[in-house]
Amino acid sequence: MKRFATIFIFVFQLLGGSLWAQSDSVNVRIPQNRLGLSGVVDALRNAGREVAYSKEALKGAGYFYFDRGSYSLQEIQEILEASGKVICFEENGTLLLLPNPKNKTAKADLRTLNGYVRETGSGENLPGVTVLLPDAGTGTATNGYGFFSLRIPKHGARVVFSAIGFAPLDTVLVANAGNPVEIRLSPDLVALDAVVVKASNKAPLSSDTPYSGRINLPVEQVRDLPSFMGEKDVFKTLQLMPGVQSGQEGNSGLYVRGGGADQNLIILDDAPVYNASHLFGFFSVFNGDALKSVTLHKSGFPARFGGRLSSVLKMDMKEGDRERFRARGAIGVLTSSLTVEGPLEKGKSSFLASGRRSFLDLALRPFTEDKATPYFYDVNLKFNRSFGPKDRLYASGYFGNDHFYFKQSSGHLLIGWGNRTGTLRWNHQFSDRLFVNTSAIYSDFKFNIDYERKYDRVDEDDYRFEYTSTISDLTLKSDFDYRLSNAHQLRSGISASRRRFRPNIIDINNGENGSYRQHVPKEYSMEYNAYLEDEMRLGKYIQANFGARISAFEANDKNYTSWEPRLAFSLKTGSNSAIKASYSKMTQYLHLLSTTGIGLPTDLWVPSTDKIKPATSWQTATGWVKDFPDHGLEFTAETYYKETNGLVLYRDGANLLDLSQATDIDVRSVDFDWSDKITQGKGTSYGAEFLLRKTTGKVTGWIGYTIAKASVKAPDNNQGKSYAPRHDRRHDLAVVGIYKPSKKRTFSFSWTYGSGTPYTISSGRGVSLNYPEPNRTNHFQDLFGEKSNFRGEAQHRLDVSVQFHKDKRWGRRTWELGVYNLYNRKNPYFYYTNTDSSPDSEVTKTSFRKVTLFPILPYFSYKFIIG
Repeated sequence: MKRFATIFIFVFQLLGGSLWAQSDSVNVRIPQNRLGLSGVVDALRNAGREVAYSKEALKGAGYFYFDRGSYSLQEIQEILEASGKVICFEENGTLLLLPNPKNKTAKADLRTLNGYVRETGSGENLPGVTVLLPDAGTGTATNGYGFFSLRIPKHGARVVFSAIGFAPLDTVLVANAGNPVEIRLSPDLVALDAVVVKASNKAPLSSDTPYSGRINLPVEQVRDLPSFMGEKDVFKTLQLMPGVQSGQEGNSGLYVRGGGADQNLIILDDAPVYNASHLFGFFSVFNGDALKSVTLHKSGFPARFGGRLSSVLKMDMKEGDRERFRARGAIGVLTSSLTVEGPLEKGKSSFLASGRRSFLDLALRPFTEDKATPYFYDVNLKFNRSFGPKDRLYASGYFGNDHFYFKQSSGHLLIGWGNRTGTLRWNHQFSDRLFVNTSAIYSDFKFNIDYERKYDRVDEDDYRFEYTSTISDLTLKSDFDYRLSNAHQLRSGISASRRRFRPNIIDINNGENGSYRQHVPKEYSMEYNAYLEDEMRLGKYIQANFGARISAFEANDKNYTSWEPRLAFSLKTGSNSAIKASYSKMTQYLHLLSTTGIGLPTDLWVPSTDKIKPATSWQTATGWVKDFPDHGLEFTAETYYKETNGLVLYRDGANLLDLSQATDIDVRSVDFDWSDKITQGKGTSYGAEFLLRKTTGKVTGWIGYTIAKASVKAPDNNQGKSYAPRHDRRHDLAVVGIYKPSKKRTFSFSWTYGSGTPYTISSGRGVSLNYPEPNRTNHFQDLFGEKSNFRGEAQHRLDVSVQFHKDKRWGRRTWELGVYNLYNRKNPYFYYTNTDSSPDSEVTKTSFRKVTLFPILPYFSYKFIIG
């Protein structure tokens, strides 16, 4: 049929058919910038021309786009034929519109449209914005710096930009000779009179991406939810999502799909963060006021991420307002914070400075007379400058520290730890399709203990104990993003990292009785990575992201290499539903030695060595996604299975604070191999997750449920039998709601339920020979039998809050009142056995006790925005 049509057109031309432009130069008025074929025909007829065409033959011609009000016949012909669906001829004064027998857009008629999507007002680049060509059924998304690239017809196309938390933009754009365009999106508004939250069914749909197990968390949503003592925490909001657990009550650690706290790659502006907790795990180190975007990957990991086994948490700091100065602050029960941002050179460079400090030490000072001073602080800094439309330089840093000091007449205890990160990045757009980001990154973490004990008795010497551990990291990397077509995108990159480890230094001074120094020599490692990632759309129904990552690791003259294939796949089962599947292999060369299992700063980072191999994991996930765009709803069901090999664990009874060599009264310095205390095992986890989420309207929130199981098995632990890790939890349920009846009030609640987690309960007590104070020889310690021999009771809690907003001449203020643990549930923090013996009797009583931390806790906070 197509061959017959081609022959017909050829013969038609020989017999006298001609192009429109050869016989007429009439100008045609175009009433609007988007017209269907019938609208173009009407415009031609209004210009006095006779037009003949078959509606049935050209019913799929789609829309045509115009950027001015008047066109010549030749220009209209070029626009119609650029669609690839229409061919134009003239016969005896009549304009003929015929179907193109090839019916496809010619490559020569396509141009590249590229640019940046930014927030209206601040000029912040917006990552993850969906950029859709609705008439073509294709699209893309902005990268981490707001950049996008699309192929569109020469004379323009309709483009829709949408992102959660922003009003969508539906516009017509024309490619401008490769020069980037700037698109501005405005935050969603709450109408004052109609009391209706403006929303759109054009918001990005989960069924339109190939990724499974990915959570995009709007930072504004974190601010709306109730929180522990009013301190807004990204980590504790993520704990409300299916597949993410908190471990113990109040802990800010993340345990994703059966993985440990060390198996999460946590990156802030591309810099890894090695310890993400303040105040012994009750708060995370990330100040939400300094963050722009938060994305968690639980499965289907893109090849550009690697180095951990269970998840990737990517966070980007705000860039700073390029148009005006603004300030945001908060005063709460435990902390206060202030964030300032603004232009250094309007439209070209900007800065952000954000600081937060707790004042628990100031509150305790009248009662403790400076004997107890616990506090923490963190600072976020960022600077960026544009050097033209295609170059931008970024510099950012994080500095945080925790300080716990307790003093009494008999001595003192000082515990401190902190992170530092720094990132220098250069963005360059080499062409309208190629975007490159090059970074230099530094990160370090340090932990120390200083303990001193003074004795009044002349037969006992003063005692001092010092402990230090550190890890530092320097990385150079480049990432390339290349758009082949609207349905095909390539990413690639290379990186090199040098790390220094000092896992353990212990100094003991026992007065005249001698001193002891346990020293783990510094260790250095090099890690090299390269990846290639290919994301494509295959027809109307299939999307895929597949790639591979290759890495090499060197430490102590030992070399390891790893090849990690990745695949994420999506099959459309309807206009707004899809089946998704993924496979990922991950390799982790760094290990966290933990006796608590809850990610405290006392845990130690160590590298793979000739004795300790890298840990590896593979995970498969399958699921179904259904979007209900008219109601702002999405439903996700996903199952997963994960196996991990090479898990690093302490041998039963071992830890790096083993001071058995320090019991002799002597002066000695000892180097020892920490790997002698380590064993490696295998982990297995599997489960199913369900999420019903509402993202638009006056009422938003979600219901998430997880059923899961995790187990660990190591030949040197638990007599070689498998056991449940500390964070294993069979059932997890979270119900979260946010109600905004107007611009003046926000109501929210969260209710969580978690079944009991395993504990290892002691079976008796015995005399310890490794007590850190050599003067004390009769110190008793618990004796333990089988691991995870007791499962605690379920924990559940209801938190509520209400926020009162008011616009002021200078900005906006918010009062928040909330209650943590509204019905005073006594959730377990840990269990222990207590042994009591009477001096008048040889009978010993042993009891089993539960420790709880947080009763019902009301809180308030005051927040303000200036500018």
